[in-house]
Amino acid sequence: MPMLGGIMLARFLQAGLDDAVRGDDRADRPHDVACPSRPAIFGRTTVRLFALLGMAAIVYGSLAPFDIAPGKTLNWWLGWHPLVIGDAVTNVLIYLPMGLLARLAYRRRGSHWLGEIVFALCVVVTLSYLSEVYQTILARRVACWADVVFNAAGGGLGALLAPLLQRMLRNQHAWLYRELRTQPFHAAAFAVLVALACYALLPLDIRPTRAHVERAWSQLTATSWSVPWVSASDPARPLAPLRVYDKLATASAYGFLAFLLVLAAQENSVRMIFPGTLLPGHAPKNHPDTLFSVWYGLTRAMWVVF
Repeated sequence: MPMLGGIMLARFLQAGLDDAVRGDDRADRPHDVACPSRPAIFGRTTVRLFALLGMAAIVYGSLAPFDIAPGKTLNWWLGWHPLVIGDAVTNVLIYLPMGLLARLAYRRRGSHWLGEIVFALCVVVTLSYLSEVYQTILARRVACWADVVFNAAGGGLGALLAPLLQRMLRNQHAWLYRELRTQPFHAAAFAVLVALACYALLPLDIRPTRAHVERAWSQLTATSWSVPWVSASDPARPLAPLRVYDKLATASAYGFLAFLLVLAAQENSVRMIFPGTLLPGHAPKNHPDTLFSVWYGLTRAMWVVF
């Protein structure tokens, strides 16, 4: 599994800067046997939807839990407070995707780069300022001009990186589209592996201090093996039903990943026995390419499991 994930991740990252993988994504390519049809691309409607979702997430994260303090009123003039490095970095990183998405939502063929950046900055600054103004009536929030400045810096940085990221996303999307047609189980296993890694690691509150690492290692080694419905630290104490469900759901996800890895391994066997099986028009006689590959993988996987 680590080898497959590492290989697919390396190829995925490499494809981001390889324009030859994408080619002309606005027309069909009948000369390409593996991928003759035009790959779908991220349109402006999709980008605008992501931008709206990002704005909603930022507003919710900035204002939650919406605990309005009695007696406070909206103050349109914000104050200045001592700089906190951690808060400044957080403000930059949070609004970086917003500036990126705002520029991509406005960007089109023929538009000037300066107008795109100005539009993105206007969106970011307006959203940040209104959020800070609303924070003036919240009990647990501190509104500050410095937050607006660092939010604008993050949005500007995202707007500057937007063309590069758009290029990488289009290339990687075309690569994934091609892989799903030529190596569907490899691509599916890679996608599930990335999703599970994100689920296991989020939130990324990394504290790489020696004391923290030693404490985490001691907790891991002290954990006993136990059945899913009891606590690992205290096998005599049963878990709550929701925790049991969470454990079983996670185990099911890893089981699905193992199933896809078996199919990916059998996919290589199909190519060795029938070269070109997964390519349209190159399947063995009397064996439709996609159905045969799926049936072969399923039967071999069931044989391995049972």
